[in-house]
Amino acid sequence: MNNKTSTRRCFIYLNAAILLWGITPLLVKVISIPVVPLIVLRCLIAAVALLAVCLLRRVDFRLKSAADTRRVLFCGFMMGLHWVAYFLSIRVSSVAVAVIAMCTYPVLTILLEPLMRRERLRRKDILTGVVVLIGVATLVRDFNLSDHITQGVLFGVLSALLFAFRGIISRSLVQRYDSTLMMMYQTALAGLLLLPALLFTPITFAAHDYFWIIILGLVFTAASHTLYIASLVSLKAKTTAIMQALTPLYSTGFAILLIGEQPTLRTLIGGSIVLSAALYEAFRGYK
Repeated sequence: MNNKTSTRRCFIYLNAAILLWGITPLLVKVISIPVVPLIVLRCLIAAVALLAVCLLRRVDFRLKSAADTRRVLFCGFMMGLHWVAYFLSIRVSSVAVAVIAMCTYPVLTILLEPLMRRERLRRKDILTGVVVLIGVATLVRDFNLSDHITQGVLFGVLSALLFAFRGIISRSLVQRYDSTLMMMYQTALAGLLLLPALLFTPITFAAHDYFWIIILGLVFTAASHTLYIASLVSLKAKTTAIMQALTPLYSTGFAILLIGEQPTLRTLIGGSIVLSAALYEAFRGYK
């Protein structure tokens, strides 16, 4: 296979992965069971599928140190909490609001990482953070905790914060371990850590829930991650970062077409500000 064909195939893989991520919030709206049981089932189904991929590829499952084991545990815990906050954001507000709020994570990452490494923040990073804050504030009609948009924004930003923490800690892991293995461990841990919450959550399944939960775990979690990893073979990091920043456009478009959610003008303006900051970071980070 020549380089041009390989790059084209990887670009198709990347677009397929991002399309799947874009549709995922719609499934959270469609599936009727509470958020925590949904995440537990999603994680455990995805973990089994990713385990099969690792076995087929004969991946080494061993972790090299106790410190790495602690990092994997932390990342699994952060992943579980991130999905709880993200899914709650989708449920209480709209797909567009939740996904836009979640897109603050690249900027949160560049603000958090220097603090965690005890380094000085750069002025450009602070300015980008201010721009994102303006964009998020634009989403909120009235800062009232009883308002569903305000709740959605707060849960969405919390999910982005948790995702940023996980990303910073994961960075050292994915440099030394197979990324599918790390995803398998983290989804399994997230599901297992949230499993006790099922004892306190009554669950009633609608007829369509079983099918969509399986699809969510297999296709929209395990398969999307596998496609994304496959795309990295020939694509530059800058390309993947920019494409990921466009995920809200897919999600909002699908929400309009498939479930009739119409974003407000305020949401579009705030989203444009947040996405501009995220795209700026994507370009600046991979020059």
